[in-house]
Amino acid sequence: MRHRALEDAAVWGLASALALLAFRRIARQSGELLAGTAHAAAFDLRLRYEETHRWFAGSPVYDQMAGADYPPASYGLLWPLIGWLGWPAARALWLACSLAALATLSVIAFRAVKGRSGTRVLAAILPWAAYGTAWTIGVGQLGLVSLAAGLGGTLLARRTGRKALAGLLFALSLVKPTLTAPFFWLLLATSPVSGFVAVVAYGVVTLAASAFQPGPLTQVLTGWIDNGHLHVARGYGNVADWASALGHPGWGLPLAFAMLAALGVWVLRHRHTDVWILLGVSAFVARFFTYHYHPDDLLMIVPMIALLRLASDESIPSGVRRASAAVFTLAAFAQLVPTRYFTDFGARVAGAAEGLQVAVWLAAVSVLVWAAGRVPATLLRSPDDSGNVGRLFPVP
Repeated sequence: MRHRALEDAAVWGLASALALLAFRRIARQSGELLAGTAHAAAFDLRLRYEETHRWFAGSPVYDQMAGADYPPASYGLLWPLIGWLGWPAARALWLACSLAALATLSVIAFRAVKGRSGTRVLAAILPWAAYGTAWTIGVGQLGLVSLAAGLGGTLLARRTGRKALAGLLFALSLVKPTLTAPFFWLLLATSPVSGFVAVVAYGVVTLAASAFQPGPLTQVLTGWIDNGHLHVARGYGNVADWASALGHPGWGLPLAFAMLAALGVWVLRHRHTDVWILLGVSAFVARFFTYHYHPDDLLMIVPMIALLRLASDESIPSGVRRASAAVFTLAAFAQLVPTRYFTDFGARVAGAAEGLQVAVWLAAVSVLVWAAGRVPATLLRSPDDSGNVGRLFPVP
C-alpha cells in the first residue's frame, strides 16, 4: 500500500512538472506563431504560405525556391488552410489547427493508457509537454496536424465502418510524409481498404495540385526530388547524419529504404502484439529514416505513450513493466532539457543535448522491440481497443 502511494505521488509530481512546463512553452510559442516578429517566428509557415500561393498562381515553385522540398500533394492539402488567406489570418488559422491537433493527440493518449487516474492524466499531458511540440507551434511546422491525422487514421482503421474515413485521414497526414509515411505498413496490415483509400486519395491530390504547375507531372516530381536531395544531409539523429559521420554520405538513401523495408517485415512478424508497440517502433523509424530537425522530435510522443501503456498495466510480465517504466522516466526527463541547449550555447553543448536525446531514443526502441514478443494484444486492451491489427494477415 505504501509503495503504491509513493508511486502515485511520483506520477502526479511528474505530471504537475510537465504541465507547468507545457503551459510556459505553449503560451510563449503560440504568441510567436500568432504575432511574433523575430526571424524564427512562424518561419516554416511563412515558407509554406509563400510556396502554396506561388504554386496555385502557376509559378514553378521547385525551380524558384530551393527550400521547397515538400511533394506536390502537400501543397494541395495546404491550400484549403493557408492558400486563400492573407498572412495574418493564415497565422491565426494555423495556430487554431495546431492546437486542435494537439488536443486530439492528448485525447488519444488519455484513452490509450489504462491504470489509475494520475497515469492517464500524465498521458494526456505528454503531447503538450514535449519540447518538439512547442517548437513546432512557434515556427509553424506541419508536424502536429500530420501526426494527429496519422495516428487517428491508423487507429480508426481498426473500427468497422470507418475504413474509408481512416484512409482519408491518413492521406491528410501525408501533408508531411517524412513524419507519417512509415506508419503506412501498420495501416495496411490493419485494413487493406484503408490503405487503398489513402493511396488513391493521395494520388488524386497529387495530380490535381500538379495541374497548376507548368510542365508535365514527371518534371514536377523531378523538381521535388532534386530539391529534397539538397536537404537530406541536414538535421540530426538520422541515418543520413550517421552515414555522413562515418564518411559514407552515399549510404544514407539505401539505409533509409532498408529501414523502411525492415519495418514492414517487422510489423508483419509482430502483427499479434499490442498496436501501440507497433506505433512506437514505427515512430522511431520515422524519426531515423530521413532528415529531421528538433521540432520533429515530437514523434517521441508516440513511443512515450506506448511505454507508459506498458508500464501501467499489471496484466503484462513484470520485467516488461519495469523496463518500460525506467525508459519512460528517462524519456520524460529528457523532455525537460531546455530547448536553447540545442542552439544558443554552441556546438558542443548542442551536440551533448542531441546525444542525450538519441541515447534515450535507442534505449526506448530497444525496450519496445524486446516487448513486442512478450505482450500479446489480448493482454493490453484499453476501453477503446478493438483487438489486434491482423486484418490483412489474421492471427490464428
